[in-house]
Amino acid sequence: MELDYETMFEAGVHIGHQVKRWNPKFGSYLYKHIHDISVIDLEKTRACLEKAAAFLMEQIKDGATVLLVGTKPQSQELIRELGQATGMPFCANRWLGGCLTNFKTVKASLAKYKRFLAMEESGELDKMFKKESSVIRREMVRMHRGFEGLLELNACPNVLFAVDAMKEAIALREARRLQIPTVGIVDTNSDPSLLDYPIPANDDSVKALRVLFDYLREAMEQGVELAKLNKVHKFVPTDVVSSSKAKSWMRQRPPFGSRPNGFDKKDGRKGAGDGKRAGISGEKRTDKASEAKKTTEPVKKEASTATEKPKIEAKVVESLSEASVASKGEQ
Repeated sequence: MELDYETMFEAGVHIGHQVKRWNPKFGSYLYKHIHDISVIDLEKTRACLEKAAAFLMEQIKDGATVLLVGTKPQSQELIRELGQATGMPFCANRWLGGCLTNFKTVKASLAKYKRFLAMEESGELDKMFKKESSVIRREMVRMHRGFEGLLELNACPNVLFAVDAMKEAIALREARRLQIPTVGIVDTNSDPSLLDYPIPANDDSVKALRVLFDYLREAMEQGVELAKLNKVHKFVPTDVVSSSKAKSWMRQRPPFGSRPNGFDKKDGRKGAGDGKRAGISGEKRTDKASEAKKTTEPVKKEASTATEKPKIEAKVVESLSEASVASKGEQ
C-alpha cells in the first residue's frame, strides 16, 4: 500500500491539538501553528510510518509477538480488527497495571480464566449450584474486560504497539523498564521520546487512525506470511536431508571393484598400460570443455543485456525529467 499525501490530508492526519496543549518535545515533527491549532508535518509522518512498519514486519518475520494496546474509544475496534487479522494479542478495554512487570501473576489469572471458559463450554457450570455458578460468571465478566485479547499471550511480548502515548503512559513505562521496543502513534500533546518508533499523527480521529492502521496491517500480514515460510524451511527433518545426500553420493560413486578409464590393474597407475585409452579420455575432456564454453557464451550475453536495460531506462527517465523541467521554465 502506498500512502498519498492527499489521502492523509483528507483523513485529517495532520490536525493536532490546540496550541495551549502543545508539548514542546514534539517540535521536530511540527509543521506550524495555524489559527491556534498545531499542524503536523505529513512528510515526517509518512517517513516515520514507513520506518515503523518495516520494523514491525522484520520483528514478526523473526517470530516476535507484538502486543497491541489501544484503550481509547476511537481505537478499540481498530485494535480488535488488527489483532484478529494478524493473530497478535491486544488490549482494547483496560490496561492492567503490572501486565508486563508482574507477568507471573497475570499469567496465573489468565490460566484461571481459561479454566472457567472450559467449564462453561463443557457445561460443568450448569451442573453446579446456582449461587456458585453465578459467582463464577460474574467473575468471568470482570475477567473478560481485562483479558479479552490476551488469552494467547504465554510470555512477555517482544514489541509493544500503543495508540496515544499520553493515554498509554503506564504501558510504555513498563515496556521501557523491561527494555521492550515500543511503537506508537503520538499527537501534538504527547512526548515522542517515550517511544522508540513514534508515528506523529492525529490519534483522536477514527478516519485518520483507519488510514494508518491499514498501512500497518499490510506490513504485519507480510511479516506473518514470511514467518510461516521461515518455519517451513527451518523445520525440515535432518533424516530427509542426510538420506538425500547419501543417495546423491551413491549415484556419483563408481560400482564396487570397477576402475576408472585409463587405470591399469597391473601397474596401479592411470594410463600406464593403455595409452590409447588415456588419449581418448583426454580428447573427450577437451570436447566437453569446448561445449561448456559454447553453452556459457549466450548466458554472458543475457547477463550483459540485463545490466544494460536499467541503464537505458535511467537515461530515458533523465531525458523525460529534463524535458519536463524545460517545459516548466518556458511556461
